[in-house]
Amino acid sequence: LGRMGRAPGTRLDLAVARELAQRENAKAVVKGQIDPVGRGYVVSADLVKAADGAVLLSLRENAKDDGAIIEAVDRLSRRLRERIGESLKTIRASEPLDEVTTASLDALRKYSQGNRAWEEGQSEQAVALLQEATALDTGFAMAYRKLAVTLSNTGASASRVKAAATAAFNHRDRLPPLERDLAIAFYYWTAEYDLDKVTSAYRSVLELDPENGIALNNLALVYIRQRQWPAAESLIVRGLALPGSQTGALYVNAVETRVAQGKFAAAAQAIDQFAASRSPSNPMVEWLRGGLASAQRDFDGSEVYVRRLDQQPDPGFRELAAFGLLGLDQIRGKLAAAQADLRQALAAAERRNLPGNYLSTVALAAIAEVRYGGTTAAALASVEAALKLHPLVSIPATDRPYLLLTGFYAFAGQPVRARALLADYERDIPETARRGQAGRYGAAAAIAMAEGRIPDAIAGFRSWHDEDNCPVCGLFELAHAYERAGQLDSALAVYERSITTNGLSLLEDQATTLAPTYRRMGELYEERGQLAKARDYYGRFVDLWKNADPELQPLVRDVRQRLARLTAEGTR
Repeated sequence: LGRMGRAPGTRLDLAVARELAQRENAKAVVKGQIDPVGRGYVVSADLVKAADGAVLLSLRENAKDDGAIIEAVDRLSRRLRERIGESLKTIRASEPLDEVTTASLDALRKYSQGNRAWEEGQSEQAVALLQEATALDTGFAMAYRKLAVTLSNTGASASRVKAAATAAFNHRDRLPPLERDLAIAFYYWTAEYDLDKVTSAYRSVLELDPENGIALNNLALVYIRQRQWPAAESLIVRGLALPGSQTGALYVNAVETRVAQGKFAAAAQAIDQFAASRSPSNPMVEWLRGGLASAQRDFDGSEVYVRRLDQQPDPGFRELAAFGLLGLDQIRGKLAAAQADLRQALAAAERRNLPGNYLSTVALAAIAEVRYGGTTAAALASVEAALKLHPLVSIPATDRPYLLLTGFYAFAGQPVRARALLADYERDIPETARRGQAGRYGAAAAIAMAEGRIPDAIAGFRSWHDEDNCPVCGLFELAHAYERAGQLDSALAVYERSITTNGLSLLEDQATTLAPTYRRMGELYEERGQLAKARDYYGRFVDLWKNADPELQPLVRDVRQRLARLTAEGTR
């Protein structure tokens, strides 16, 4: 009754009882009545279908006087029990409704359908259903919260995620304590970043309900952000052990935490369990298998799964596939194919009306172009053309990729432009939001590198890596900064760390740095006389780029020659 917005003492007339039954997944309700007839009574019971009020069974018993009423009720009850099971067989079981607070039964149905759509991998349908739920009940806090989560998980714009999370937070006072804490936690995760408040809220949920799957999963995300992998995994395992709480998010995070710890077999087992508990055709299964293959540096194997993802009808997954193929081709030096992937990724961003994603993708591709030997002028031209198509002022402030553009312009040797963008970022983005964006340190560090302030760059890249939950972000840049400072031992140690660190998103994070890292580590080890290690990393480079495009083959030939020379020296 509380979740229905009714007072605890509300009388259960037939209408209220039917709604309550639907919310609790009961097929029918029994309506009883006692009517005086002369000196006696008629005791009646109707079995009423909860969904539409149809009478499934109607029984009557007579009582000759007051003293016979109890016996009549007993006889009626026995007859009812004998026939109720057969009557209920005619009713198809309805999908269960979630236990969240809303006065609108129709809104609750949309919310529950949206949840199921998300678990089945139908992200676009999930968003639409959750939006319908909030339209039916504009104060439906849990629907706003779930909408924010779904938008976030499907790569929607930050402004939409923040708006939904804020709407849930603004309606928190009408919620019971558990739901209120869930709304508070996600608000402070996405809209006004405060990890202490996030942690406190989820722990409060678990005090009220130690088996709450949402709190177990999302508190694990806090530990993932802090790279406390065993602690995160323990919460996820608790969640997966609970009946009815095995959501896709728990499986995804189980895979991530296990990959980060190098537990690849256990990660594969979690994917198999996810496929078995949901459906092998769920697009998330393909995404996870592709990510696991990439984490193990099996990029050809990863491509098989990503191409399957590209065949999905859901546009969000097709966009994810486009980015995945772009990273796979970049990491293997297939630049012509990467250009085709880039066009697909940009088209996907346009279809989903995500201009911020469009600009981010162009900037990343421009960095790759310069890093792989292209001209800075061409890279700058491509970014300028994208900004002309989607000027920053036309995009909501929270959706503008200020930090990535800052990093690009600094990398392209234009620190003045980069510094202006960083100033705009600090002006337009509230401090509460900036707190959750570790990339701000990387952007400032890139400017420092471009201006020759190497100690500042080292400090900035280190802060970026330390605060980002991304396993390897900032390490390649930090190693390069150490080289600029002449600290080759530190550079080599950081390069080594970037190679030995495991992560589910390494494809995305190392798309244009893995090959240069292999090559540079080979050179550094060769200079130090550690020829076995030099041969190892030269060999990794050659294997990674064995099918690279013709314009990159001179680099491959050079490394092959180095490898052949070192191999010959090792056999003398």
